[in-house]
Formats: sequence, structure tokens, C-alpha cells
Amino acid sequence: MKKYNIQLTIFVAIASLLLSACNKSTPQVTKTMTNLNTDTVVITKTSTAPPTATATPTPERDLTIGVEGDDVQILQSQLLALNYYEVGRQDGFYDIQDEAAVRHFQLLNNLPITGIVDEVTRGAFASPNPAPYYLPPVFPGKVAVVNTNVPVCDDHALQDRLAILGYIQPGSEEWSIGAFGSETKNALVEFQKQYMSTANGKPDLQTWKTLFSPIPQWTSGGAQAVVEKWSSVIFPADPDVVALAWDGSRLWMAVSKGGSVYDNFLIRIDPGAHPAEAVMVIRPRDCETLEAQIANMVFAGGKIWLLYATDGDGNPAPLIQTVDPETGIAHTPFQFANCPDGYCFPASAMGVANGQVWATAGDRAYAIDSSSGRVIISRPVGFMAAGKMVFDGQCFLYMGESTVSSFNPQGGSCRAADSITALSYGFPETDGTQVWTINSDGSLSQLNLNTGVSIFTDPVSSSPSALAFGKKHLWIADNYTNTIIGMSSDGSLGDEVQLNGENPTLLLQESNNLWVYFQDSSSVEKIVVDNYQVKPFLRTPTPVFTVTPSPTPPVLTRSLFLTTPNHQGDDVLLLQNRLLSLGFTELGVPDGSFGQLTDKAVRRFQKEKGLVVDGIVGPLTWNKLFGN
Repeated sequence: MKKYNIQLTIFVAIASLLLSACNKSTPQVTKTMTNLNTDTVVITKTSTAPPTATATPTPERDLTIGVEGDDVQILQSQLLALNYYEVGRQDGFYDIQDEAAVRHFQLLNNLPITGIVDEVTRGAFASPNPAPYYLPPVFPGKVAVVNTNVPVCDDHALQDRLAILGYIQPGSEEWSIGAFGSETKNALVEFQKQYMSTANGKPDLQTWKTLFSPIPQWTSGGAQAVVEKWSSVIFPADPDVVALAWDGSRLWMAVSKGGSVYDNFLIRIDPGAHPAEAVMVIRPRDCETLEAQIANMVFAGGKIWLLYATDGDGNPAPLIQTVDPETGIAHTPFQFANCPDGYCFPASAMGVANGQVWATAGDRAYAIDSSSGRVIISRPVGFMAAGKMVFDGQCFLYMGESTVSSFNPQGGSCRAADSITALSYGFPETDGTQVWTINSDGSLSQLNLNTGVSIFTDPVSSSPSALAFGKKHLWIADNYTNTIIGMSSDGSLGDEVQLNGENPTLLLQESNNLWVYFQDSSSVEKIVVDNYQVKPFLRTPTPVFTVTPSPTPPVLTRSLFLTTPNHQGDDVLLLQNRLLSLGFTELGVPDGSFGQLTDKAVRRFQKEKGLVVDGIVGPLTWNKLFGN
């Protein structure tokens, strides 16, 4: 029997019943009325998973929304260890995300779905094999046609599932090579007759979703089972997501872990579906492909567009591939560029403007009509163009080999072209007038495209890690505080939004929501931002000092904040002593070095005084500290 080894972080664990059946010459499989919760696919992290408690006490209380304590933290640790990432932060407080994870756990462990951790649920955690988070096997990106001689690129998942449910008998020649022949098709038709409105024998994405659903499809009385939805804004992802895209109703994540076809796949999240069925995984390349590393992804013209820097054999010949977001069908990749001497230096930048998809290869960007897939024109961009190309209404801005650069799709000049190269090196974001990039000290470099004037703003966060523009705000993620903050084009800031994951790395704005991808947590979170407001406050590149009444506070000679290396000096020592005298004892012993404890004390002081909570001791915070 031909076997396919999935080397993804998503793997298929077939039930022991099937494995024992495969080793018998004449296995007996009986069709039974059971849940479709037999195959298990879990997402695992390459980073260290949260530790599972070595000893689980037996709490006397049930856990419900609003309670907190060590028993809640133990529960969160157990759920995270089983990959129920809906939990979010392990903070010892039982909130709506913990309840969502518990409901999911109860569903997969055949328990009453209450969201309450009672004695029965605790018993399931203490059992030898509690069910981990479940995902269906990877959909192969195509609908198999009847052919008894060619194995299907699905890792034998379809036949295994039909056998477990009693629709097909293992052991035939068709079974042995994993082909989709008449025997498998007929079995699928029988399944579709019972559970789907159409019984055409096609293993399409909808059939795949129904076949592998963890939700019971029927009850003992033959009636359709109904499992109530629960609320969740966190979904599992992967540690190696390289791009996000929104197709109008679903979030797509492109995962690239290496060159193997098994290391490159798409995760599709439908936030409107039942949380237990919201995530599907699709492999866009055929399993015989030798090199399948995804370089980037965008959505345009009703299609998902994938960029590959090499062809299937690893040659530097750039390819574009489209995927239908409804059906999950991946079309054959095509080469879109021919470079001098046949060598296209790898590039990974992509963007969308005016109905055209722009993809880079070598030192040029190529326009592809999103309707026909026809290559229209190319423009020079230089080598090593990377990441998302953002469109300012006239030109694309992108991160090049050594600077931020721009090019006009129409071939003309770009606004403030010379000034753009002076921006700090990083992925740019724009509102059409301003362009921003991140600086390592927490500030932003900001350029006005109309005037050509650029400034460095005061730090807006401790450690900014990603930018996105939408809803008239620049959204800034911080991977030290794990927060998001919104800034208007005039520099006004809103309140920090605490996130439920670790290390926010990618942002995507869609409609009234902001999607945040966390690399360390291997998860993605939806943040509703339709009512987000900024507070009028003009941030300037140079601190402005004001005259204060007697007693005059000490003179502030520089803004103080957490940085590497730490700010040190008498002004830091003065700050620490003042905070300590005001009762902010979390800073510890004053030592003249602005570290994380000092940052924590400053942030609490700012919160209590109604200041912008950014950890920056500028003129306003300094004056508040010393009497105003």
C-alpha cells in the first residue's frame, strides 16, 4: 500500500480500529451510527508549548465565566497543551475565550456541551487520552476523477474515513494504491445520500468538510443533530505564516515552512461558521512537486493568488497560481516572467491595484490581469523586492534590497520619490498621503507624499512589530506588550487594546475588524474596531516644554522609555525615586537604569493619571510626576 507521510505540523492520526483492520487480510468493518469525530488532525507549534501541570488538584468548585485562580490557570495550561488555542492568554481568569475552548473540548470528548468545567469535564482531562484540538485532513486542492490506477494526493484520508464509517471495505487493489476508483466513488455516493443534498460522488471541498466534520451528523433516532454555536475570536494558525488575505468573508493564511510540498499549505478560516468547523486546510500543489515554497499571497478578482520564486523542480522560474476560495480548487501554476539568461533572482513582493495583480521576479514587477491571468506589462523595481506592496493611489511602495522604494504602474514619476528612500528600512504602510515605517526605538518614520517632508515621531509603543492601515487609522502592533494601538494621520492616539496572543507579527484590516496573527502563539485573533476612537493629541518629533508654576519640576532633558540598551543616568534615577515615593513599588530598587520594572511602573502611573499609556516619560508624564 502506497503511503504518504505528512510532514506538516498538521498530521492525520487514524483511529486504532482502522489500523488494526489494515493489517488483516479479510478485515470486517461494520457500518455504525457514530459521531464523525474519529480522525484527528492537530496543529502543533515548533515553539515550546505551555507546560502541563505535573499535578492537577481536584478543585471543589465548577469553573464558569468570571472566576479566577490557580485552578483556572491549570485548566488553561491543559487546554493549551492540547492545542485549544481559543484560550488565548494563560492569565488565571476564566473568560469567554476559555469557555469557547472548554465547549470545543467537550464536543470532541463526547461530553455535554455546557462550557462549565464540572466533575465530568475534569475527569476527561484526567483520562489517559483526552481528545486534542481537531482539524480535518488536508484537502488536496482538486476534485479526484475516477481512475483505479492513479493514487489520489490526499494521503489516503478519503478512503480511511469512508472505511471507519463503514462505507468501504479495506483491502482491495484500489484501496491498496489509494486510488479513487468506482468502489470508492460508490461508497462516497452512499455517504452523500445520507448526509448531503447532492450525491454526485465527487470528493469536493464541501463533501470533505461534511465527511470530516467533528460535529455529530445524526442522533440515535435518525434526526439531524444540532450543536449550538459558541463565541470565539481566536483560531489556530501555524508558526510559519508568511501572508494574510481576506476574500470578502473568510481569512486566508499562507504557510511556508520549507521547500517540501508538505511544508506549504493554506489555512482558510470562516468566522461565520460553527467554530468546530471554521478551519479548513488546503494543499495547493500536487504531492509529486519537489519544490513548492510559497513566497507570498494576495486576493484579487475573486481568487487567491500565490507567488512561487521557483518552479516545481527548484529552478529560478517564478510562478503564479490561483485558488478558488469557494471550492478550494487550485489551478495549475504558470510562469509569468522570463529573466535574462534564464535566471530570475528570487523576489517575494506582491500587490493589487486597479484590477491587476503585481508580482515581482528578478528586478521587475509584472502586472497580471486578475480576470484573465494574462501578463500585461512589467516595470523595473530593483532586486530583492519583498513583502506586501502598498498602493498610494498613484504608485506602489515596497521594501527593496536596501531601502523603501516606489514605482508607478503607469510608468510615470512618483510623489516624493527621493524622500521615500530616506524612510527607515522596513515594510511600509500608507493612507494615500502619509507613509510610515517602523523604527527599532518604538518611533515611526513618517513621510508626507504631497510635501516631501519626513519626520520621526515620538515612540508610540515599546516594540512595534507590524503595521496596517484601515478605518482611517494606522494600526500598530507591539510584540513586547502584546497590544494594538490606533493612530490617526495627525498623530492622535487611541487606547491600547490588549491582545490574547504572543508576538503579533502580521495585521490585516477588513471591514470593521482587524485580524492579528501571533507567531509565538500559533493563532490568529479578530479584533472589532468599528467603534475605536483616538484622543486628540498631536505627537511631534521634538518635545515641547511648557512653563509650570512654582514649585518648578526638574528639567526633562530627554524622553525616557524602555529601549535596548536601557536608558541610564541621573534623570532615570530621579524618575525612579519619584515613582517609588508615590507608591509605585513595582519598580523595585532604584538603580538609574530604565528597565522593564520601571516601564511597568510608568505605565500604571499613566493609566491612573489619565495619560496616554505608552511607557514614554515625555513632558506630560514628567510634569504629572513632579506636581502638575
